[in-house]
Amino acid sequence: MDGQEHGDRNGMSKLVGALIEELAHDVPDDPRLETVRADLLAASKSYNEGKKKDLALRFYLAIRSLLQELERARPEPAKAKEAGAGSEHTHIPN
Repeated sequence: MDGQEHGDRNGMSKLVGALIEELAHDVPDDPRLETVRADLLAASKSYNEGKKKDLALRFYLAIRSLLQELERARPEPAKAKEAGAGSEHTHIPN
């Protein structure tokens, strides 16, 4: 392996480690997800140090997918307000 190839791999490792760390910062501010954030930061560090890269990458992909599903499950504030405004009825007493 030449120096260029080793440098490319090292650069790719740093990029993936940074993506895992970035995902940790994207975890919603919810006390129930604090351990997820901590695990992502640990996975990022592990990935950067070259330990269990396949496990860290699979963990990243699983958590990213979970966060996307969580985001889809949340009602959008604008749509929720529109739906609420459309269902209000004005009661006029007789």
